[in-house]
Amino acid sequence: MFLYVDDLSLMAEAEELIKFTHQLILVTQPPPNIPIYLRLDLNGLAVISSSFSPVYIAEIYAKLAIRTKRLSSELLIQAVKLNSAKHSVMVWDLTAGLGKDALLMT
Repeated sequence: MFLYVDDLSLMAEAEELIKFTHQLILVTQPPPNIPIYLRLDLNGLAVISSSFSPVYIAEIYAKLAIRTKRLSSELLIQAVKLNSAKHSVMVWDLTAGLGKDALLMT
């Protein structure tokens, strides 16, 4: 996966992400003909694609933090609790998202 950084003042943060993931390739130009990549800019880390508007990771997890404050009203949590009251339950989050539901259930 490519990590595009256009502001050199963010290179230290970009290098930390690269070290942490061991998967990212740092580029200073938008990668051509790549359908999806990451961009680090002054607003944070975003998923970039020509198919949708930039999705900033911090915004996703800020919304998740709000959801964790009201877990008892989450339908997913209610469903898991109903089943786990009767049996031991194993739940797999296979929705190919960013793991938000799995984080709620931990």
